[in-house]
Amino acid sequence: MPHKIAITGHRKLLNEDEVRSHIALSFQRFKEKYIDIVAVSALAEGTDSIFIQEANKQNIPVKYILPFDLEEYKKDFSLENQKVLEELIKKNLQYETVKTLKTNSPQERNEAYLAVGKKLVDECDILVAVWDGKQAQGTGGTGDVVEYAKSKGKEMHIIKAIRPEKIDEVKLLFDTLDKSAKQYKEFLFQPAWYLGLLLAIIGVFYFGLGLAFHKSYLTAESKLSLAGFEVLCILISALLILFVARPSKDKFLFKRRTAEYLRTLLWFRDAGIPLPNIDLEDDGTKNKAKHPFEMLPQVKVIEADLKAKITSITNLSQAKSRVLSFTAGQIDYHNKTRKQPLQKKEKVLHFVLSLMKWIFYLSLVGKVFIEILHFLHELGNDFFHINIDFLLPYFNINLILTPSIFAVLETVRSFEEWKLNIEGSDKMVVKLSKIKQMIEKSATKDELLNATRLLRNELEKENKEWADRVASLTPGVHI
Repeated sequence: MPHKIAITGHRKLLNEDEVRSHIALSFQRFKEKYIDIVAVSALAEGTDSIFIQEANKQNIPVKYILPFDLEEYKKDFSLENQKVLEELIKKNLQYETVKTLKTNSPQERNEAYLAVGKKLVDECDILVAVWDGKQAQGTGGTGDVVEYAKSKGKEMHIIKAIRPEKIDEVKLLFDTLDKSAKQYKEFLFQPAWYLGLLLAIIGVFYFGLGLAFHKSYLTAESKLSLAGFEVLCILISALLILFVARPSKDKFLFKRRTAEYLRTLLWFRDAGIPLPNIDLEDDGTKNKAKHPFEMLPQVKVIEADLKAKITSITNLSQAKSRVLSFTAGQIDYHNKTRKQPLQKKEKVLHFVLSLMKWIFYLSLVGKVFIEILHFLHELGNDFFHINIDFLLPYFNINLILTPSIFAVLETVRSFEEWKLNIEGSDKMVVKLSKIKQMIEKSATKDELLNATRLLRNELEKENKEWADRVASLTPGVHI
């Protein structure tokens, strides 16, 4: 029986030449120690491929155990390493698979990688581990396989791996813009705007107190204090809206707009699809942004670079699979992440506005009723006289305050445009679903290119229209 030497290791190596040298030397020692050996590998990028390449150089028989079907497995390789995989497979067309993917979810793929790692350990006599000594970053990583081999008491030869700290500059820029946009919205724009609206309501409340209770309950000092609080609240409200909310809204909008533009570029890059030109027709609408969107120079460079590097689809199946995933993700975003919360907010606000109306109407009826009683009393008719005059100031303050609150809430509804955004999401789901069907049916590269061109145009059209619309709105102008 030949001794089976299996391999596990990282895909990306900073010391690849050193690892290759150690593997070659290990094979020489194994051949000296054992009469017959077989190299067993899952043929993953990096370590696994180096292992088989060195085995071929020394005419050592090889055996391949893959996590799942070969064509599906190729999708996890870069274009360059797909060629390496295909060259190695040609030299030994026989291989076995551990699992058959059913859902093709990331979790299922990771479980398949862990299963193939355990299968390698179970079959081998010796495990060569090219390992950096750290825990696995995800299910099925090298650290998991090493731990399993230890639990099985397998003989191991560990080769020190140095993994590169590779930085994806494009992804880093997107993450920075995305995070910054959220911070401007969640910590500056929205808090300043809502606090400004709240202070405006409080200012109106102080005004109502002074007006409703000035006859019987308030002293001159109290009236002066209320007037001072009223002015202070209105002043702070104006400062928050004018000098915090509006500028931070513009910054949020620019970063959000740029991040969404860059997100699409990342999608096309990761799918290996040539970046189509944007062809948006001018709809002639008069509602234009005050400050037209200007692309960051870095993004222009990234876009030009992608157009130069990716000029054709090299792997139709992989490109189709990834762009389908992106499209499905956008559909899911509109249906759940965006639309459902907006529907809930619209429903709550509708209820509150209805409540404000009823409070106003009841207060108005109460005030009219008291005034009628006063009128009858002055005519000398005390038959309907009820001593409820103490309620009159409260009715008065409600009649002053509820229209102000109603106006502020309508301002929120007008600015947030929840109904319009819900309708927009419904329309995008319909458009994206049609494009998704086109992608699924595409059998040639030209058909896929046509579908993805429509995809990019629809995404950018939505992004542009949303940004133009929000840029034309000004927080607080309706108050």
